Amino acid sequence: MSSLIKSAAESSDEDPRRYGTHSLRSGGVTARFAAGADSNTVKQFGRWNSNAYEGYIRLGDAQEVGLASHMISRRHLSAPNNGQPQLL
Repeated sequence: MSSLIKSAAESSDEDPRRYGTHSLRSGGVTARFAAGADSNTVKQFGRWNSNAYEGYIRLGDAQEVGLASHMISRRHLSAPNNGQPQLL
């Protein structure tokens, strides 16, 4: 699998050393996240038992701008006793 990925990268004028089987893992979690999958679904399909999947998510420029706009549009956050922020 790794050699196929590296070959595809090379044929796309990309540096094959930058790609491997973890590229599939990153692409899979990024696609699920972008499609709106919740964290439990992402963890189940990626066979993660922790939140390590978060390090594999790669946001594109448009997603980052959308996320920033969403964050800016919120008036303020409150942290109740359980320490989890909630929108007011």
